[in-house]
Amino acid sequence: MNNNQPRTRARRSRVSTKHKVIVAVILVLYTAILTTVTYFLLHKPQSDDRQFIEYVTDEEGNTIEITHDFEAVSGSYNILLLGQDKEAMLTDVIMIMNINNNNGSVTVMQIPRDTYVKSTDGVSIITNKANELFVDHFNYYRNVKGEGENKAYMHALETMAELLSDSLCINIDFAAIMDLKGFKNIVNAIGGVEMDVPADMEYYDPVQDLTIRIPAGHQTLNGDMAEGFVRFRYGYVQGDLGRVNAQKQFVIAFFNKLKSSISITNVSTITNLAKEVFDNIETNLGIDDIVYFGRSALSLDMGNIRMLTMPGNVNYSHYVMNKAKTLEAINAYFNTFDREITSAVFDSKGQFNNPSDPSVSNIYNGEKLFDDNIYTGEDDIDVPRT
Repeated sequence: MNNNQPRTRARRSRVSTKHKVIVAVILVLYTAILTTVTYFLLHKPQSDDRQFIEYVTDEEGNTIEITHDFEAVSGSYNILLLGQDKEAMLTDVIMIMNINNNNGSVTVMQIPRDTYVKSTDGVSIITNKANELFVDHFNYYRNVKGEGENKAYMHALETMAELLSDSLCINIDFAAIMDLKGFKNIVNAIGGVEMDVPADMEYYDPVQDLTIRIPAGHQTLNGDMAEGFVRFRYGYVQGDLGRVNAQKQFVIAFFNKLKSSISITNVSTITNLAKEVFDNIETNLGIDDIVYFGRSALSLDMGNIRMLTMPGNVNYSHYVMNKAKTLEAINAYFNTFDREITSAVFDSKGQFNNPSDPSVSNIYNGEKLFDDNIYTGEDDIDVPRT
């Protein structure tokens, strides 16, 4: 009996050590997973404080710069969203989205593709239209500065975001650009989007390899049809603004479908959507940021989604921003600072104005507007057709 006891104790000691190792490994893995999940759940993006410049002319005619400091408020963020036709490289979809977790709202302001904007930073914008900002900066960084294509692409995205931040006096915390292929794939990944198409849409452009054939009526738009719906701009009473309002309809319908399609049990949809997002969108958003904003979007009430067009009007060739009304909209929905943005600093360089052209300056400084309505996720948006 005495000879067997040491062997029994030794055997028990070996088994105990093995169990301890297994338990230790499990605890380490569990702690790592818990820490990662906790990080994603508790992660909150940080906004930057900013300085904006007021230009004042003294008695001697000299221009004096006065710097105004603005402190960022936590919980409200602006994201620049661009939709691009990669054939022409033009960003015909330009939106600034505010996600405000302090009041549980999302507000999207569309900047029409033909919005008047000046050349900047030595980069010539031939058409003076907003949809050319990105491609002209991309060509500048690639061809003049000699940057590689990927670096020039992101550099152009960041430059466009910074230009809009400075001119509109807002924080654009993040930016993302998506090509049309990516747009179609994302729509297909959530099973299409239900829409009431107001009238037959038919258009063919061999140069853009674009064919649009969408019958009127309630239906589920797949990726190809959704592309046609948001790009179609012929036959609207308001011209290109008709397309902008149609895009409002689509964005609200897309949000609605996204909320109803994604749940923790719908692993397939989440997986497909995540793949298409990462494959087709270039962005400076991190994965932790995407998780944060994704959770915010899915908890939204549709009545708290607002859509508006940058207030302004059209002249013979451009859409022109109205300074006073746009400043009102910025302060109401996109101001993430601790105090109001004043007219003195707003677009202080006159990026959206041409004082030598009355057809631009009269709209920029005037009161008459084409459409400054705010729509919510519960509204029916009328898009008049000819």
